[in-house]
Amino acid sequence: MAKNKKIAQKHNLPGTIYFNNNRYWWIVKLPGETKRKARPLKSVGSQFAATDVGVAVEIARNLLETAIFDSGSRDHNACDSEIHTIAALSRAFLQYAEEYYRSADGTVTEEPLNVRYSLKPLIELFATLELTEFGPLKLIEVRNKMISLNWSRGLINQRIGRIKRMFKWAVSRQIVSPLVYQGLMSIEGLKQGRSGARETAPIMPVDEKYVYAILPYTTPVIASMLELLLFTGMRPGELVIMRPCDIDRSSEIWHYKPASHKTQYKGKDVVLQLELDIS
Repeated sequence: MAKNKKIAQKHNLPGTIYFNNNRYWWIVKLPGETKRKARPLKSVGSQFAATDVGVAVEIARNLLETAIFDSGSRDHNACDSEIHTIAALSRAFLQYAEEYYRSADGTVTEEPLNVRYSLKPLIELFATLELTEFGPLKLIEVRNKMISLNWSRGLINQRIGRIKRMFKWAVSRQIVSPLVYQGLMSIEGLKQGRSGARETAPIMPVDEKYVYAILPYTTPVIASMLELLLFTGMRPGELVIMRPCDIDRSSEIWHYKPASHKTQYKGKDVVLQLELDIS
């Protein structure tokens, strides 16, 4: 067992890598787990554990990086010059996203979560890959994995776009060469009927007759909110935060200026004009 421990220690890995029935296994407690457990060191898509120690160690590193990413662990001491792998870049970009994508009141938006979901297939395939080795063909592999997960074509295009955005950010921080990002940008989005990805039916608006049919069964406040949405096309988030002090009622045409809105970060105000019959 001491010899087996040395395999992990030699490669700076926790736990113990051991040889069992001509296959390599790893007993370890990964980040996010409560106890040690033994796991076969299998490549992605492989049915059996590796028979080569070099391959086994690489699989163990990938599993460790994936667990660190999934657990949300951060390395606050890491600087840009120390980011060499896909996993390290993904953690750095996710940390940036959590700090950058915030609403006017400082709360984190849903975008960091979308970034995390987008990067997960990339991490599972290429966590330990050097950034200089990642190119268009590797991105196509990530996209093919997304297709195999039965994600829709539109969702895949969005999530591949976020991976490209991460590399654009890395270029701006001089973490990777602009040539890497330019190579990734050569990959076009999946086209309808030409990708093998699942297509989704377009989401159409609900017929107004069904909206009016339920109004008698709602409270007066909810009914008024639904009607206002129909009349104005405003976002539900802007409606639910509406306050009397946000509405200028000094003339026949009322002006509603929400305290916060989706495009506020662009420095533009949203003003809604309401011409109401209040007689």
